[in-house]
Amino acid sequence: MKIVHILDNLDRGGAQTMLRSVVAGLTKRGHGQHIICLNEVFNEEVVAAMRAAGASVEIIGRPRLYGLVGLWSIVSELRRRQPDLVHTELPWGDLIGRTAARAAGIAPIVSTVTARYADKPRLQLWFDRKTASWADRVAFQSAEIVPFSLAHEGVRPDQVQVIPNGVDADDRDRSAAAAALRREFGGGAATILGMVARLHPQKAHPDLLDAFARLNSSPADVRLWLIGDGPDRSRLAAQAAALGIDDRVVFAGDRGDVRDWIAAMDIFVHPTYFEGLPLAVLEAMIMGKPVITSPIDGLRSLITSGVHGWLVPPSDADALADIIDDAIAHPEERARIAAAGAARARSQFGSDRVVDAYEALFNSVLAARSAALSASVPQ
Repeated sequence: MKIVHILDNLDRGGAQTMLRSVVAGLTKRGHGQHIICLNEVFNEEVVAAMRAAGASVEIIGRPRLYGLVGLWSIVSELRRRQPDLVHTELPWGDLIGRTAARAAGIAPIVSTVTARYADKPRLQLWFDRKTASWADRVAFQSAEIVPFSLAHEGVRPDQVQVIPNGVDADDRDRSAAAAALRREFGGGAATILGMVARLHPQKAHPDLLDAFARLNSSPADVRLWLIGDGPDRSRLAAQAAALGIDDRVVFAGDRGDVRDWIAAMDIFVHPTYFEGLPLAVLEAMIMGKPVITSPIDGLRSLITSGVHGWLVPPSDADALADIIDDAIAHPEERARIAAAGAARARSQFGSDRVVDAYEALFNSVLAARSAALSASVPQ
């Protein structure tokens, strides 16, 4: 197959990491791939990783899109390449990618929905409803986010395919890197809490900061690491200062060595408001870290609370603080939870399964299109 992937951006993130795994897997199976990135803001390491995985990469940039020159260039590129299939991902990638593929006369189209985007503007949802029918199939990262797209984004039940995220096992010895990070950023603390996510309202960092400020544990014994960057950084830093915890909170920023940071953590916390199936949580689980997160969307099917991790209702800083305190106080229970979570991630959420699922989906869509064309030709 010749495949063109169109997505919003190539920053660090779960969607980009998962796409890189899919691209690498499909490349090994002989499929040619090209990536069109809509946003001119991208991470050089992510772009390099996509190219190393076997895809060529093209950056459009929002200024060109605003003037419609960018959209026309995507249409022209699709006509020139004549891919067998266009795969779109992330909110603007879906909307603009489906529009460009339709204008170029390229079919079939497969879209991937990565989360229940509860904060989408109404106008964008309106455009989603206008373009969703152009996709042959729509892949979702969890079954729990499907109803939102059926109700608000114009997706039909017959388009739905659920392909959960997957994660690569991590058997590297990261002990030296983890120890170095703890020496540099741990402040001598016995327990390191950590979160890996963009600093965005979706991820509920304010709730985590509030909960951290309410812990019963000795302040000298606990540190909080926030890995990632985003529009909320200055506001979150101001909140930490106002709570008097800024000397114990590390804003690590955008990092390429995320798994080293996870390896150095004792407890992984992810109090999000809405999701698909967050790759960062899967990574923490497969690396043997106990996870505290929210009982929403795909996380409900990933984690049975008290078995593979702990689920705490979003927006409840007191409950979150209580669970964190309990986890800190009971290391044996943390170890049991971590082992069960790692076993679940390894057995049911391997990245190879995602590659298999996307290859099967793409082939089935192409076969259905071919059969439909054959049936329309007079005998």
